[in-house]
Amino acid sequence: MAFKLDAKIPAGALAEKWSNHKAAIKVVSPANKRKLDIIIVGTGLGGASAAASLGELGYNVKVFCIQDSPRRAHSIAAQGGINAAKNYQNDNDSVYRLFYDTIKGGDYRAREANVYRMAEVANLIIDQCVGQGVPFAREYGGLLANQILRDTDLSIQDRVTIISAISNHDESTGGAVDPVSAALIIGDKTDVRRSRVRPKPAASFDIHDRVNYAVTSQKLTIDPEKKVISLDLEIDPAICSMYEYFEIFLGRMLMCRGAAEMLGSVFVLTANGEKVL
Repeated sequence: MAFKLDAKIPAGALAEKWSNHKAAIKVVSPANKRKLDIIIVGTGLGGASAAASLGELGYNVKVFCIQDSPRRAHSIAAQGGINAAKNYQNDNDSVYRLFYDTIKGGDYRAREANVYRMAEVANLIIDQCVGQGVPFAREYGGLLANQILRDTDLSIQDRVTIISAISNHDESTGGAVDPVSAALIIGDKTDVRRSRVRPKPAASFDIHDRVNYAVTSQKLTIDPEKKVISLDLEIDPAICSMYEYFEIFLGRMLMCRGAAEMLGSVFVLTANGEKVL
């Protein structure tokens, strides 16, 4: 007997499916909410925030995940595309572009009506995440990190130092301003490795995927006596050329050189046994 999957997507025009459904759906009485069990699969931002919200409304919520701990969900690696719905000045973003990019990024396998609804309420999702304590990085200033740091026993001076390091590690506007920001820049910008690429067909790799996947070996060495910070890479030229590597990483390597100078050291980059910086 064949089993047919039914996504229960409402009928109607794409842009109106979920709006019409929400307007016509029956309301659950508060007295009946405890009689209903809601199963949520996944404990990332979507699953966890839904579980928290539904539990607060009074439903019996059961959450399942495949990891050994619900805190190991992969939302920490999210790229923040949902920010497109904010359409900050000069970003040239929009709800439609978020919808289109999400469909395209999902290899056109996502359910269009559901993605459209996500894009439609993206601003509300961001506000909900922030309200539930998620340090949602809507800007590069690093100020949102203060939401986490203020719950620690760090002094104001230490918190300011950390926030400054976060805000100054952005490639377009940042640079090392003190030893802490210098260490963060070196640790972040030298992080190129094959394991950063999620499993997917090689044909769908973009240039960032190819560069990371091509690095078969990466070693960062610090010699405190000689004051030399060395990054040694082995790059498979059949996957990525050195030109492609520097197209993505030249700015990052120059940031590392400046950060090393802040630490009173020299930054050296070696690729396939040849010194290139």
